[in-house]
Amino acid sequence: MDERRSSIFSTNIPCRNEQLYGRCPYIDKGCFFQHKNQDNAPASSKPPSATAIDPQNSGFSTKLSINSPSFTPLKLSKTSISSASNKESVPLTRPKSYSSALSSGKNGAAAQQAANSPKTVSLMTSSSKAANALQTHKSSLARAASAVPFSPSKATTVSLKESASLTSLSNNKSVSNLNSISGASSPSGSLVNLHSLTRSASFVPQPSVPNSGQLSNADMSRHILARFPPFFHNLNEQQQKTTSFFLADDHLKWFTYLTQEFYQFANIPKLPSHVLSYHSLIPRRMIVTVLPVLRYATSIYKVIDGNNGLPYSFVQLRDFTLLNDRNITNVSPWTKVDSPHVIKIREAFTTHAFEQKSIVFVYNYLPSCPSLYDLFFASPVFRKRTSSFYFSQPLKATKEVLWCFASQLISALYSIHSSGLAAKMVSLKNVLMVGKMRLAIFGLGIMDVIQEESTEPLTSLQRNDCRDVGLILLALATDTENVTLSTAKAHLTRLKTIVSTDASLVELIEVLIFNEELRIQTLLPTMLSYMVNNYESVLLMEDVYETYLAEQVENDRLLRLLLKLEFLDDRPEYVDDPDWSASGVYFVIRLFRKYMFQVQTIDDASKKPTLQSTTTPPRKLLNKAHLLSCLNKLDAGTDEQILLEDEFTRIIMSFKEVKTTINTAFMELERRCSNNLSVKK
Repeated sequence: MDERRSSIFSTNIPCRNEQLYGRCPYIDKGCFFQHKNQDNAPASSKPPSATAIDPQNSGFSTKLSINSPSFTPLKLSKTSISSASNKESVPLTRPKSYSSALSSGKNGAAAQQAANSPKTVSLMTSSSKAANALQTHKSSLARAASAVPFSPSKATTVSLKESASLTSLSNNKSVSNLNSISGASSPSGSLVNLHSLTRSASFVPQPSVPNSGQLSNADMSRHILARFPPFFHNLNEQQQKTTSFFLADDHLKWFTYLTQEFYQFANIPKLPSHVLSYHSLIPRRMIVTVLPVLRYATSIYKVIDGNNGLPYSFVQLRDFTLLNDRNITNVSPWTKVDSPHVIKIREAFTTHAFEQKSIVFVYNYLPSCPSLYDLFFASPVFRKRTSSFYFSQPLKATKEVLWCFASQLISALYSIHSSGLAAKMVSLKNVLMVGKMRLAIFGLGIMDVIQEESTEPLTSLQRNDCRDVGLILLALATDTENVTLSTAKAHLTRLKTIVSTDASLVELIEVLIFNEELRIQTLLPTMLSYMVNNYESVLLMEDVYETYLAEQVENDRLLRLLLKLEFLDDRPEYVDDPDWSASGVYFVIRLFRKYMFQVQTIDDASKKPTLQSTTTPPRKLLNKAHLLSCLNKLDAGTDEQILLEDEFTRIIMSFKEVKTTINTAFMELERRCSNNLSVKK
C-alpha cells in the first residue's frame, strides 16, 4: 500500500458498510476494517495485531457522515504495512482517541469492543510523545464530521504548497510551528500531515494579540521616527571635522536664506514686466563684484520663466551692439557642458525691453553667493556678512582650503577643455562659492560672444586658463589681491620662504603659471588623492542631508494626515448627514480628533500626567508627544485599542479601524467634490 493509504486503516476501525447495511460485500475481497464476523474473513485480510498506528501521520482528508454511500476499499499492500510497523517513532499501543471518537454516534458497540481489547506497551521517542499528545484533539474532529462521502483511497497528506493555503484558512498560523511537532515523523520531508497541519497551532502557545493573523503583515516600523546616519555623537573628532568640511556651520540659517531668496519678489517700475517669456525681474546684489570688467555696464537679475515656473539668472550687458550675428551662436556649445563646478548657460538673445540695446545671457539660478574676492579681499565687515552663512569664523586660506579649491578648479577646466572650449574668463570675481567649500565658475560663454573672433589657437587659450587658475591660488596663498604674470615670480619666491607652506602646493602653482606645455589632463594624476578626500567628504555630507530629508519625509506623511482630518472636520454639509451624527459611522473621526488634541495635566497628588478634556481649565500642559504618537500610529494602522469618548459616547477602537474610517470618509468627500455634489446622494 502506498503512502496515501496510511496505516490508520487497520482492523481497529469498524467497517461502516457492516454498520450501515449489516454486512460488508468486500469482506472476502481484502477489506481490512474490523468486522463483527471476523472469523469469516480470509486470513490474508487480517493484518497482525501489532500493526502500528502512526498518530503523527493519521488523519482523514474528508469528514464522516452516517448518510455517506458505501465505499470500495483498495487491496492492502504488505510492503506498506511492514514499512509502517518498522518505524521506531510509532507506538505499538492503540490510541484511545480513536475509540473515544468512534464511541459517539451509532458506532458505540464496535467502539466499546475495540476499547476492551488488550494493550501493548512500547518505547516511545520524543517525536512519538509529541505525536501522542495530538490524539486528545482528534476526537473533536471526529464529532464534527459532516455529510461528505468517505473513501479510504483519499490522500491523508498534503504538499507544502497546499499546506500554505490551509494555513491561511486556519487563522494564518505559522507552518514552522507545526513542523516542529509533526515534521519528525512525516512520511517524507516534503509532506505534512493534513490533520496535524490544521490543528497543530492548538498545541503551541500563541500570543494573545488581537487580529494576530494580520499583525504579522503590518508595517510596525511606520510609527517610529525614522533616523539615518550619521549620528554625530558616534563620530570621533576627525570624522566630525571631515563630515562638516562641506556642510554649512549654520545650515538652518543657510536653508532659510535660500528660501527667502527664492520667494523674494518686488515690483520695480523702471524694469520691464516681462522679457520674452521671462517675468518678475528682481535685481541681485552681484552687480559689480561678480564679473570682471567687460567694458559694458552689467546688471544681474533673478527672473521666472513663464513656461516652466523655474527661476533663472539674467546677465544684462547694456548699450551692446552685436557686430556679427553669428557670434551669438557661440553660446550653443556651452549649453552642453555639464559640470558641478560650472554654472550652466541656457541661452542668449538681444533685446530692447530695457529701453536700450542690450544682450542678455540666461544662466541657471543661483542665490546671492559670495565670490572668492568677497570672501578674502573685501572689507572685513562685508567679508563677515557674506561668509556668515557658511562659516562661524572668517575663512582663512589654509593648506586644506587651497588644495580643495585647486582640485575643484582643475576639475572645472577638465570638463571645459574636454568639450573643445576655453573658459577665457577665470578670476577671483567670477569664481563663486555656491556652498560651503564648493566653487563654481560663473559667466562662461560671455567672452565668446562679445569678443571678436580670435585667431589664437585653442591650445593657447586653454593654456591661459591654467595660468589664471595658478594666479588665483597664488593670490589666495600670499593674501595678495593683484597678482599678475609679471609679479608672479616675486610672490612665489616669498611663498617659498614661509615655513608652513606645502612644497607640493608651491610646485603646483609654479607649474600652472610657467609651464608653457602644460595640458590639464597631465595634472589629474597629481590631484587624485585630494579629489578622493573631497569625494569622501561629500559622501559624509550626503549622509547628513539624507538625515534631514528623512525627517522631512516623516513630517510630510504626518502633515497629510492632519490635512485629511482638517478637510473632514466641521464641514457645513455634515450637519444633517446621519453618518456624521452621534450614532453615525463617521462620528468616531470627531472623537478621535478630540482624543488627539487633548491636553495633559499634572495631578498634584500622584504627580502623574493625565489626559483631560480641553474644556478642563486647571494646569494645562500641551503634550505634543501624544499628538505625534497618535499620528504615527494612525499612519501605521496599528491594532492598539484606544478609548474615544465625549460626554455621551464611549467607543473602544483600534488605530487601524480609525484609519479605515478616515480613508473611507475622505474618499467619499473626493467623490462628491469631483461630481460637484454639495450633499451626499
